Amino acid sequence: MLLQFGLGRRIGRLGLGTMMGVLALVWLLNGIVRADTTGTVPGTTDVVFYVGDEQNGNNNTSRNNLNTQYNTWTNIVTSAYSATYPNMEFRISPLTLTTGGPVAAGSTPNPITGRTFFSDTAFKLSFDVDVRNVTDTNTGGSAGTSNVSLSVCNVLQGNSPCPAMLRNNSNYAGYTENIGETSSSNGLLFTFSQPVRAFGAWFADIETAVTGTLAFVRLFDETGTQIGSDMPITPTDTTCENAQGGTATARCFGNTSTRWIGFHVLPTSTTRVKSMLIVVGDDDPGGSGGSEHLSFIGMTVAYTEPGPTAVSLQEVQVQDVASWRWAGVLVSVLGVATAVFWRRSRHNSDFG
Repeated sequence: MLLQFGLGRRIGRLGLGTMMGVLALVWLLNGIVRADTTGTVPGTTDVVFYVGDEQNGNNNTSRNNLNTQYNTWTNIVTSAYSATYPNMEFRISPLTLTTGGPVAAGSTPNPITGRTFFSDTAFKLSFDVDVRNVTDTNTGGSAGTSNVSLSVCNVLQGNSPCPAMLRNNSNYAGYTENIGETSSSNGLLFTFSQPVRAFGAWFADIETAVTGTLAFVRLFDETGTQIGSDMPITPTDTTCENAQGGTATARCFGNTSTRWIGFHVLPTSTTRVKSMLIVVGDDDPGGSGGSEHLSFIGMTVAYTEPGPTAVSLQEVQVQDVASWRWAGVLVSVLGVATAVFWRRSRHNSDFG
């Protein structure tokens, strides 16, 4: 009570201006705290993953938050390699929809192969993506036969938001797996033309729940041996508009949301990743995931070996809500200045 009373008296003395400044600082700090997840892949000490929190709603806030997740991951990777490879390079691979591109818009046979990251004469790096039916515990599953869909990303599967930096960009189409086998979990296997140190993308509608089935990521080396064990993708939004699994639009447990999922290998490690399997879970209690599907956009690789002059980190990154954070700082400063001016005026009127 004494603490509360003393604090109340001090706030009263400081005045409205300082209160505005304090509130602005609290808002600023709250904006920095996120529910993202960072850790090592289970069974390893040298492979680090980053999973952004679920972004729901097809709106500018969610789209900009997805940009921020990309920037967070690239900053984590850059920081890890700053001493060894100070000129870290990142490249987003396009899925083109233009005439003459590797894949046209609409329904496309599975798998999609030979998608390019780097295509310079001196160095090439590409990847394949394949729908997989996953029933086992340590392999990449069996090949799926379904078609997949490519489209300009206004929204991703399940009305999940697109990142602002790639939204409505015909050079970076969204990929949707929507008719995988119902008798097994549905996954996507990314295979690289040569092993990589870091890879990530935005994944949408990745349902995941302990009471249903958890989504997970599985990594493999060049021999096809699993690296560590499965990395579960845990939900960050467990409060629904509707009951869990009650409707297709319930915003929770990964449903109708998008998040960045990526990994990097520590620079002191000799581990390299040749392929990555991501498997969607199920938000329905007791659900096996067989009827759930997923989509993605923005496949990004970080490369450190001698190679082409790739897009620089500064060129790839985008502006996020940082400008609004600085606005919060400005409001804080103005608020405190107002309080000081008020107090001086009051002092002069009382004792002048």
